[in-house]
Amino acid sequence: MEMWMLPWINLFHTEQCRLALDYRYFMLPAARYLALLEDHEGARYPWESAFTGVETTPWILAAENQIHNTAGVSFAVQNWLLTNMPDSICPSFSVPKIESHAGSALKADHKQAERWFTERGLILLEEIARFWNSRMHFNEEKEAFEILHVMPPDEYTHCCRNSAYTNAIASLALAAPATFARRQAHPIKPEYLEWETRASRLWIPRDQAHQLMLEHEDYVLGTCVKQADTVLLTYPLQFDQPELWKRNMIDYYAGVTDPNGPAMTWSIFCICALELKDYERATDYFKRCLLHVKGPFLSWTETRDGSGAANFLTGAGGFLQTLVHGYCGLRMQLIEHHLVKPDCPDPTHRVTVLKLTPPIVGIPDHENMILWMRGLAFQGRRLHLKFNWSRCLIEIQLVAGSPLCLGSFSESGWVFDTVLLVGDAPIGRGGQSLCIVSQSALGGISVDNSLNSPCRLD
Repeated sequence: MEMWMLPWINLFHTEQCRLALDYRYFMLPAARYLALLEDHEGARYPWESAFTGVETTPWILAAENQIHNTAGVSFAVQNWLLTNMPDSICPSFSVPKIESHAGSALKADHKQAERWFTERGLILLEEIARFWNSRMHFNEEKEAFEILHVMPPDEYTHCCRNSAYTNAIASLALAAPATFARRQAHPIKPEYLEWETRASRLWIPRDQAHQLMLEHEDYVLGTCVKQADTVLLTYPLQFDQPELWKRNMIDYYAGVTDPNGPAMTWSIFCICALELKDYERATDYFKRCLLHVKGPFLSWTETRDGSGAANFLTGAGGFLQTLVHGYCGLRMQLIEHHLVKPDCPDPTHRVTVLKLTPPIVGIPDHENMILWMRGLAFQGRRLHLKFNWSRCLIEIQLVAGSPLCLGSFSESGWVFDTVLLVGDAPIGRGGQSLCIVSQSALGGISVDNSLNSPCRLD
């Protein structure tokens, strides 16, 4: 649920996404008990659950070893907070006063999001980080922490050491309490800092000779993989790695992945290829996704031969992410404030940005395609976006909420030259990379002024 359906739901139906996360909060007692049964701390969510929060999967290997979904719950909480909860304001900045009913409604939404973070979200982040802290072990030879006896997303591997995906998403879960407490100017507990430090020391298996992330420490090159696994580090995890390594992952793992694997597999390959501007290959992967759509109701099946789970919502969720995060190039990120505003005096302060890097030029077979995103949620605002491939044009319109600033990339960095206001006509831009940030992040700039100073955002 958290990795396949919620990313899209979070962007357009934030309340429904929060309800799904509330389910995880209400199931915390069962998750804590499961961790306790395994002699661990914190909360460990079952692979499959329903009304009681108790494990319901009939496959014992998945129940015991496929634990990466617990970090996926933390990942979904983090994404919801980025989308809905405002950044804390850098104390030295003066912020324009928000007027009008829209401004009052935005403040109410922000207050509700902050309350959810304090009463539920932070508790979820804490308990999940606490679990991973107790689940990993320090390897003196590697001088790093490792996670043993897990099943990665590739279900052909029933048990392994140091799954690249599991360790990468666990590192995000470990760092999350400190990251978001710092973001909201909450007290940072000593254990948060310990978890954050350990997160940076989790072992990720690599093949330096082939410049390739390995699925797990004992993975043998040439072994068949059931589904998208290691490529998940590129998207959705946005794991820091050289572009060449990302390209090598697509080249290699696409060739060893079972062609009759689960539907969402080729969605991820498509998104990763689009990020690398490999349009021809992305088109091939996109067409492979559609092989899982079956009549008469155009529902998704788990495998392209029609076997496995019917009405496979995971596949539908992957397809929707292909449109939004692939062809529209949407990424929401928490970055250092000084990268948006170089004169920010606090080097630790961070802000949320919405980046659009659509591969809008050069996509074969898509020259006449127009894609709309209506009511996209960002920091309590709502945006309409239109991507027109035939005109190489992106149109952006703020339809609800307080002002946002729009920047585009130049040789000197990101230039924020436009303020988005409710009621204004759509703003058109060419097919370049764009960045949207809250007006308050730029500190005290009147909506009547041009924001024309260049800012680096790497």
